Amino acid sequence: MIEFSTLGAIVGFIGGGIVLFDRYYKGRPIASLSTMDDEGRKCICIRIKNTTIYDIAILDLVVKPPIYHLAENMSTRNIIKGAIGRSPKFLVKPDEEKKLIIAPLFDGALAREATQGGRVKFYVSWRSGNSTWWWRRAVPVCTHTDTIRLFGLTDQNEF
Repeated sequence: MIEFSTLGAIVGFIGGGIVLFDRYYKGRPIASLSTMDDEGRKCICIRIKNTTIYDIAILDLVVKPPIYHLAENMSTRNIIKGAIGRSPKFLVKPDEEKKLIIAPLFDGALAREATQGGRVKFYVSWRSGNSTWWWRRAVPVCTHTDTIRLFGLTDQNEF
């Protein structure tokens, strides 16, 4: 039979684990697939929302497999930066959000999504503004190239 003190220790460890897990996940930003209007053009994007009372720093944006890149807008400068592998870095204030356009990468004149279609994962690497030294797990957004094409088409509902 388990002694009362042993049972209390087990319950205490489980409770402590739940509290740590809750504290870790409560402060995470929310990242999701969304759409936005960029200079009159409908674009599919990744929306990053800060739900905490601290600023968050977005340090890296990784796409696996590398068939897309994320850009703040469709300016030539941002498209070139994305094509050479540089992702935007920025701060998001409390209760605000940032939208990043999903732009295709090309091999010659052919978009990589045409030859490497399938599942796509976007990872948002971040740090909290009050503890930038502490490593945080990247926030994933998982989708499919068919979904990106479906919602990213500008004239899909004009028939």
